[in-house]
Amino acid sequence: MLLSRPESDFLNDLNAYRAANHLATVKPLPVVQVCTTWMSEDMQKRWSAGSGLSHIDSMGRDFGPRVRACGYDQNAYKGEILAAGFTDGHAVFNAWKASSTHNPIMLGSQYRYVGVSMTNGLWDVDFVSLYDNTYAE
Repeated sequence: MLLSRPESDFLNDLNAYRAANHLATVKPLPVVQVCTTWMSEDMQKRWSAGSGLSHIDSMGRDFGPRVRACGYDQNAYKGEILAAGFTDGHAVFNAWKASSTHNPIMLGSQYRYVGVSMTNGLWDVDFVSLYDNTYAE
């Protein structure tokens, strides 16, 4: 799975931060990556139409139903963080690290897999805890 340079920079910063906090690193999971890519593109369309940033997509779904619709139907811990206005992976990482609501998600000890997507400065990062042989890595 190929991440853009800003997405890779974010993921590298995230995993270094998790390791420094004695947590397992997270790795991209294709089925979750599909969901984050879809959401960041959906956010771009809504943003261009004058909508604000929202965890609810254009189909009226929040993260749980959306990730299931993308093919991840595990009964697992899930978390989502969004941002707007960042094209640099290091900058968005630092903004989320400084956020009292986003930092705990990045440091969630239950998470093992992630999807990371940025479209024109709009970010979606989805975290999940469970993976089984149903999904190809």
